[in-house]
Amino acid sequence: MTEDTKTNPLENSLCLSLTLGKFGVSKKVKNDSIEVVKEYNELETDKTLLKVSKKIFDSEIYQKICSLDGGVNQYLKAHTIINVLMKTGLYLVPLGKVVDIENYLQTKKQERSELVQQLKTEYNSIKEYFEEHLGSLYNEKDYPTAERMTSKFFMEISWVAFDVPAKLKAISENIFQREAAHAKEQIQVIAERVEELLCSSTDKLLKHLIERLEDRSDGKQKKFDSDMIDRAREFFTELKSRNITSSDRLNDLANDGLSLLEGVNAIGLRNSGTFRNETRVQFIKMQESLTNMIQSQPNRGLRITDDEVEV
Repeated sequence: MTEDTKTNPLENSLCLSLTLGKFGVSKKVKNDSIEVVKEYNELETDKTLLKVSKKIFDSEIYQKICSLDGGVNQYLKAHTIINVLMKTGLYLVPLGKVVDIENYLQTKKQERSELVQQLKTEYNSIKEYFEEHLGSLYNEKDYPTAERMTSKFFMEISWVAFDVPAKLKAISENIFQREAAHAKEQIQVIAERVEELLCSSTDKLLKHLIERLEDRSDGKQKKFDSDMIDRAREFFTELKSRNITSSDRLNDLANDGLSLLEGVNAIGLRNSGTFRNETRVQFIKMQESLTNMIQSQPNRGLRITDDEVEV
């Protein structure tokens, strides 16, 4: 790979703030409502050590809202850089993706609003169902008015820019310089975390591809279909746009992946064991190169979880 050069990731992206709200579907059961069946000679149970909850709300429409929220989360994982700012709900969006993501979120916000209105129309039926099935644990106070219930569902979208306020310089040069130095250090941390996340997601993809191209213990082939190839192509294409630090090595990695997949198709992999093995070897070489790249990066003890990695 070429010598790596990088740019400030905040110059190539905007920060998206997204907050999703929903009506809570569970409530704690008061200890005096819990009855513990005592067997003969069994010690008394200390109810203060118990934590019991009850489900008070659910419906098919509510599950559709949850599914929509999950889809939004998966979309943002695939097209943005998540959690590099160490705060849930903040995403770094490549400048070239801002309009597409804004349009996507506004569409989903409208779909969500329509589902919430449908939920409002069936609210009384949901309450009646849980009153019947919760029995003595049903509490009317757990259920606000339909208007207040729907107000718990919200989708707040805003775009945030990060900079040291210029007016601070007029107030105090010392404070301005201190904050400017702090911002510079934070930008370096963000850049390293962006690259670590992108490397981790790429490593996870390569491991998956290598594993699927390896025959099973009985000699039979594992499933490797066209959808898997298309998703891999999409991943490497998105990797180039998500490379907001303009890392040469990440660009090389994305180009290598796209070049390798250019001549790959599911039929060829299925019909030729030699082609299948050669493709697997090329992915292994890519992963080895990626491993060297990861090992050469500064280690600030950043931890990337599976939730932050979308393949």
